[in-house]
Amino acid sequence: DMLRQWLRKGNGTGDKPRTVQTLFETLEDRSCRPEAELLEKEFRAKSTKPAKSTKPAESTKPAEPTKPTEPTKPGTTTVHLESSRENPDIKFALLTANDTEFKTVRHFFGKTCSGMEEYSYKDEPDLAKVVEFKPDFSIDSREQLGYDLITIGEFQGIHLKCGFKYGTEAARNAVNDIMDEAEKKGWQIEIIFCTGCCGCSFAKADQNYRGHVLISDNLVDYNQGKYEDDGQVHLERLYTMNTDWCDWLFKMEEGPNPVKVSKAESILSGDWVMKKKEIADKLRGKQKIVGIEMEGAGIAKGLDAISQPKSKYKLPRGMRPSDFLIVKGVSDHAGPDKNTPQPTWYHGQETKPVADEKRQEMATLQSTALVCRAIARHMK
Repeated sequence: DMLRQWLRKGNGTGDKPRTVQTLFETLEDRSCRPEAELLEKEFRAKSTKPAKSTKPAESTKPAEPTKPTEPTKPGTTTVHLESSRENPDIKFALLTANDTEFKTVRHFFGKTCSGMEEYSYKDEPDLAKVVEFKPDFSIDSREQLGYDLITIGEFQGIHLKCGFKYGTEAARNAVNDIMDEAEKKGWQIEIIFCTGCCGCSFAKADQNYRGHVLISDNLVDYNQGKYEDDGQVHLERLYTMNTDWCDWLFKMEEGPNPVKVSKAESILSGDWVMKKKEIADKLRGKQKIVGIEMEGAGIAKGLDAISQPKSKYKLPRGMRPSDFLIVKGVSDHAGPDKNTPQPTWYHGQETKPVADEKRQEMATLQSTALVCRAIARHMK
């Protein structure tokens, strides 16, 4: 809202109109700059449209109907920056958290980002000829929700980032936005996936889980509980995720680009970036292996609240509060070595030590590929 007001008002002196550049000269936090620049481009495009002519028509001949745009061929990438007047039947939503995850998912679908791994849906036999991707399909200064449109076979879905922030609150807000849009446009969403990277705590010593995609149908909101004198954390808020999709994803690891998949007893979710192994192990308790991330609890709370009778939003017909799944690759072991180069598993092989951001990228690529394989084979 601040950005939109800034762009509309100008600089107040009658000189040059305001731009994202002038705005960010006064801000230290540049984390939302890519979204801001995209918003400016959209706003400028709308602002510079020529006014309608008031000249009377020279002929009463009826205008010819607009020629329909030819559909994009599968396997191609189309950039569409205007809000669509179409009403696609959206079956799934794909959420990402931080900028690295968001850009990596777009890279996988063909919006190439320099410096990233040369791996996309075109390298997947089940996806190469059935995927269509339209980035920025709906970015409108009058709407809150901007998303990419993904087509996999006969099914369409959306990809969006959890706002300008990450964590449980941002994820919950994203779920509200999705359901608000679904009600307006009649989308019949069946499942929400959250892909990207996560931390991992495990009991077995000398094990490298970096690069493994963790799958579980149990989610624990570790923001809730209590500390006692002995420091024990009592985990009290448990959620069940979609068990069918959980089972299907386990069968997607094989192929020309194999993905290491591990069964986690739970996905722990909360607002902490975990860099202290002792706390991670205490949260894990007696479980053998858990994933630790920051968005799942927000998605679970959002869907649970929307399912209540007095909710402002509504779930699409047939969708349940448990119809979501956290599918993330391990980028670190939730300890102090998070920011140092470490080996990771990528396409079935252990790599040489790589930096944390590169591990996040590899984890996101593999978790996204796994989800897309499952959609291509199992969505009905």
